[in-house]
Amino acid sequence: MVKLAIQIKAIGENVASILPNNEDFRWHVKLKNGGNETDKFIYICQSNQVDMKGSRGTANHCQKIGGKDCSVNILEDKIAAYNLPREDDGDDNDKIQLWQTIVAFECRGCEVSEFMFSDGWTIQGTDGGEYDDVDLSDDWYDVDNNGEPMSLTEIEYKIVKIK
Repeated sequence: MVKLAIQIKAIGENVASILPNNEDFRWHVKLKNGGNETDKFIYICQSNQVDMKGSRGTANHCQKIGGKDCSVNILEDKIAAYNLPREDDGDDNDKIQLWQTIVAFECRGCEVSEFMFSDGWTIQGTDGGEYDDVDLSDDWYDVDNNGEPMSLTEIEYKIVKIK
């Protein structure tokens, strides 16, 4: 069993935070087991509960990779918003980490090898406005309630092992 977290960083203008919209949020990932990897991105969501073969437990996702059973669970306590530094925070910007964990997975028999940004994100603006079902597969631009430009660019991810 391995626990893997997806960490992201982004550059934003008039954006306070990025977060998954709800427990039906689809985390699009590729899984690997040894030299075998899923051909396409699969999605894993919290609301999906699958019985694990040969076990009494359930998982958020189960499948065979290279002939071996694997399962993945989302660690609910590791789902978090990504908070962007604000220009008016002054010295507090140093306290906000560039890379922040947004989700973590407990993987059995496999590992998360890639992550794909897609739709379903909620963006909270610095003006207090909320923008739902945002697609982050590309840079995002909009205008807030005060007519000010908003943007999210240079969104990156990395996958790290956690304890």
